[in-house]
Amino acid sequence: MREGVTLARKLGAEGIPVKLIVDAAACWFVSQVRLVLVGADALSAQGLVNKTGTAVLALAAKNLGIDIYSLTSTAKLVPAGYQPPDQELRPPSEMLEEPPPNVTPVNYYFDLTPLEHLSGVVTEIGILPSEMLLRLLGTIRVHPALAV
Repeated sequence: MREGVTLARKLGAEGIPVKLIVDAAACWFVSQVRLVLVGADALSAQGLVNKTGTAVLALAAKNLGIDIYSLTSTAKLVPAGYQPPDQELRPPSEMLEEPPPNVTPVNYYFDLTPLEHLSGVVTEIGILPSEMLLRLLGTIRVHPALAV
């Protein structure tokens, strides 16, 4: 969805030097950084839901001893007990316009990163380590309309 391109343009316009890489190259570059920051589409007790590749990036950062934080608002916290719908398979044409014979593109946008692979979560209420995040998630209740 080219979110990185949009962010790179904004940072560059502010005079901040940016290296823009494809997601698949992130693990190669992680050894060259002091800190990894990722977004969040949702956060639950099960983990961080974010773009595919985040879980592998978190593992690489953890293996190298590099802190990795998710930047998100508390509005993306999902209450304990809520089970989101299964992830929708995205159009194969986004990967290959015309797949060759016997090739089936599998296109998912999101993966799940276990909370223990994160150094913490940065929100508008502060930096939350995993233990504090789990306590906060335990206080949020599912609206009855969602608890089906």
